[in-house]
Amino acid sequence: MAKTANIIGVGIGTDTHDPSDLAPLVAALAPLPVFVQRESVVAILAERTLGIGAVEGGLIYIIIGDTVRAGLMVRGVPFGGVHGRAGELGSMLTGVDRVPLDSVVGLEALRGRLDENERQALATGVDVPISPAMLGWIKDAAGHLLDAIVAAAGFLAPGAIMIGGDLPPNLIRALIAQLTIERSDTAIRPFTTPWLSPVEPATFSKGGIALGAALLPYFDRLLPSPLSPPV
Repeated sequence: MAKTANIIGVGIGTDTHDPSDLAPLVAALAPLPVFVQRESVVAILAERTLGIGAVEGGLIYIIIGDTVRAGLMVRGVPFGGVHGRAGELGSMLTGVDRVPLDSVVGLEALRGRLDENERQALATGVDVPISPAMLGWIKDAAGHLLDAIVAAAGFLAPGAIMIGGDLPPNLIRALIAQLTIERSDTAIRPFTTPWLSPVEPATFSKGGIALGAALLPYFDRLLPSPLSPPV
């Protein structure tokens, strides 16, 4: 390995639930200390540390990728649940058709609607021309995603709800605009949600996972860790 004198460690954000999947990578990085956390946790750490900050009432950070999951922050501390899998929204049955959230909102569902040029544009992660196929996905995705948001927010009552992940920024903004329509139009759904905090784009969006992972060695060596409550 190249010189590591100025490197205090390596942070990894992952969506794997099997630590052995990362064993070859950890071994290759030796003797550097390696810190591994779920992608949803490191994304929310980036927001807490360098983005929106600690939010009164907590934060829900929804990550849209091949699966849909959420980072949860309660009283300034990421919440993973007893098995570390809190926020796995993708298997929730949503919409009037009661289908898994991943099957409508996950990126594979979006790619399946697009032609090859649109899929290539989507993969760049930058703003893209929003095609009719993308608009159709936004409309379908918003209704199903709102069901999941309402369910999660009904328990946590967060001060902020954010969306990030692998979508281009302008698609995230368009999805949030459609969520706003969905939550206020009784012609679409029979109830409104005035109690629900506004949904906003994540500060760092796609880069939030990498940024949060990069912070892990600093929390271990230099900064008070936000991964456990203060004593």
